[in-house]
Amino acid sequence: MLITKFDHVGIFNTNGLTQFEELLKQPLDSVKKEISNLTSNTNLYTEIECDFEVKPFETRLQLAECLYFLFESNPALSKYKTDKGFWSWLAAIWLPVLFENSPKSAKLGEQARWILDKQKAKYYRHLLAGPYFIYNHHYPNPEKALSILGGSIVIPGELVGQIAATSDIAFSVGAEVATILYIDPLTGKPKKGASGLGAGSARRLSAAYLNQIDLTLDYRGMNATEIIGLLPEEFARFKQ
Repeated sequence: MLITKFDHVGIFNTNGLTQFEELLKQPLDSVKKEISNLTSNTNLYTEIECDFEVKPFETRLQLAECLYFLFESNPALSKYKTDKGFWSWLAAIWLPVLFENSPKSAKLGEQARWILDKQKAKYYRHLLAGPYFIYNHHYPNPEKALSILGGSIVIPGELVGQIAATSDIAFSVGAEVATILYIDPLTGKPKKGASGLGAGSARRLSAAYLNQIDLTLDYRGMNATEIIGLLPEEFARFKQ
C-alpha cells in the first residue's frame, strides 16, 4: 500500500494550473512519472501547513470521509473548500495512488476529473471534490447518499453520473431516494438495471420523475419513504 505523509497542502497558482493541464494531455504512464515534479515545485503553488496522509481507498465514501476530516482538523483550509487551485493540487498528489490498484481499463479521462470545474453540470466529475461536496452536504449521514458515494473512485460508474449530474437531486433527499432504490443494502453495489435506460432506472427517476414533480410538489421537504411511496408502478422492482 502506497502511503505518503505530507506536512502541507498546496494551492496551485495560474502557472501551476496551466502546467497541470498540459501534463494531463500526456499518456497515463508519463503523467504518473512526471506528476511529482509538478507537485513539489514550490514556484507553482502556495504552501499551507497541515499534516495529512495520501493513501489508497476502495470507495468514494472512504475518500470523502478522509477529505472531510482534513478540513475539520485544519480550520485554516475552510476558505479553500471550493478553490480550483486547492482541489487541483490535491488531485495531482493523489493521482498516482488512485491508479495504484485500479483496473487496467482505468484512464485519466477528461480534465474535469482532476482540475475542478465549478459548473453545476461538471463539479461532480472531479474525483476528490465531487465526493467531498456530497459527503459534506449529507453529513452526519453520508451513507444516505451511497448512490453517489459508493463504488470506485477512478471509475465511479453510470449511476453516480446520472444522480450527481442534477445538483438539485444530489444535494437533497433525492440522493437518499436513489440510494434506497438502487443500492443493494447487503453489497453496497448498484442493483442490476439501476443505471440502464429501462423503466424505473436512475435516469427515469431524475429526468422523468423528480424533475417533473418538482413543478408541482416540493419533494425536498418530504422524507425519502414518502417520496418512494409516490413513485409510479415502473419503479416497483427497485422498491423491493
